[in-house]
Amino acid sequence: MFNKRKIMILCIDVGNTQIHCGVYSNEQLIAEARHATNDGITSDAYGIFLKAILYEQNINLKYIKQIIISSVVPELDYQITNACIRYLALTPIFLNVENYKKIKNCKLPESLGADRVANFISATTLFPNKNLVIVDLGTATTVCVISKNHELLSGSIMPGLKTSAKALNSTTAKLPLIKIEKIDIGIVETTVDSIQIGLFYGHLGAIKELTARFKSKFFANEQSSVIATGGFSDIYKEEKIFEYIIPDLVLRGLYIYSQLIIS
Repeated sequence: MFNKRKIMILCIDVGNTQIHCGVYSNEQLIAEARHATNDGITSDAYGIFLKAILYEQNINLKYIKQIIISSVVPELDYQITNACIRYLALTPIFLNVENYKKIKNCKLPESLGADRVANFISATTLFPNKNLVIVDLGTATTVCVISKNHELLSGSIMPGLKTSAKALNSTTAKLPLIKIEKIDIGIVETTVDSIQIGLFYGHLGAIKELTARFKSKFFANEQSSVIATGGFSDIYKEEKIFEYIIPDLVLRGLYIYSQLIIS
């Protein structure tokens, strides 16, 4: 049994756009960093990045007792694993639906991404006995519907905000790649304004429609909460469509899973 006072856990969320890393100590996130996901990057580059996180936060490597990873980019798993072994002297553990068996009613486990498993773990731990709708705004915007009995009832996947912006830019001759942000819907002076309005409010409408339909279908006569997470979760903060906004829900789920292994 580890001395829990000395335990630090490195959690790594490997997404299609970014690799989000966080170090937990005594249930607190004490350091985090992001790195662009890159198919061509070497194990050495990832290893240097991981060590830099620890160095910049004055974290002694000897206190990192475990590395937990959720990855939706299988082609990078070898590089990340090799980086952890060579630079941190630890073999990481990959979270997936096969080694976490508490998701009920999961009809197609092989299609459930590790990030969604981590979100499930985190949300059901933070909000026990609650019906939940989790909206993860990343490269894709995913929705997971979870009952208070920990059943995975339904869900959806659609292109994320940045993915949609890139698609407009890459498949049209004149539409520029724009920064995603909220602007006044009544003032349209440029093409950029039009794209920003279309992406921001179009995505907002899609989220409202999906969450409303899921809640009506599964929780019509019961209370439920909508949780937002992911890199773009804060962008709709003023719209009041989420009860909770937890950008690091995946990292929390990885940390919680590490504690299940330790205990």
